[in-house]
Amino acid sequence: MVFVVGQPLLQLETGKKRDSVRQLSDAQIELETLRERAGAERLSIEELEFDRELGIIETQDYEILKERSRSRLKTLEGAVSEREEELVEGERELKRKARSAQTTDLSTKRQIAEKTVTDTRSKPPVKESLNCTECNTPFKPGDKFCAKCKAPLPIICLNCGGEIKDEEARFCARCGVTFEKRTKNAEEANS
Repeated sequence: MVFVVGQPLLQLETGKKRDSVRQLSDAQIELETLRERAGAERLSIEELEFDRELGIIETQDYEILKERSRSRLKTLEGAVSEREEELVEGERELKRKARSAQTTDLSTKRQIAEKTVTDTRSKPPVKESLNCTECNTPFKPGDKFCAKCKAPLPIICLNCGGEIKDEEARFCARCGVTFEKRTKNAEEANS
């Protein structure tokens, strides 16, 4: 039951993680693109200097073009720095969410385990709750008739308290426990 209820939540969390990872991947791609553009701008500045040294470009044009390239380079380097910080923060956030999910998962498992322990503690042993359905007189496992009112008594599984319809049954249909003693006794009686 927990799986059925928890599965949509798990799928939602998984979807969020995928989106976060996808956003990180997109940010990494964007960062690499910015780095390549910044590298191209540096190369452009170097080529401008080389062209000036060869006399291909005049000094006045060189200064204007170099200033534009430096301005673009500064903008690109700022964007690279921002993206790097965003990536680091995004990775930290993913790690935080992963730790939080693990903590939540452990907490849920602990709650289920505690509930199971509580359920097993609060469940009275079946042997103590065997009473005749007609007069409410207690009876022992294996009794076929009530000692007080002579009503036929059901065969009860001592593990779960479920009624066993077939006297030849080797397993409880409700909880699956094996009836070894009954089977052995029945085999000995038939021999």
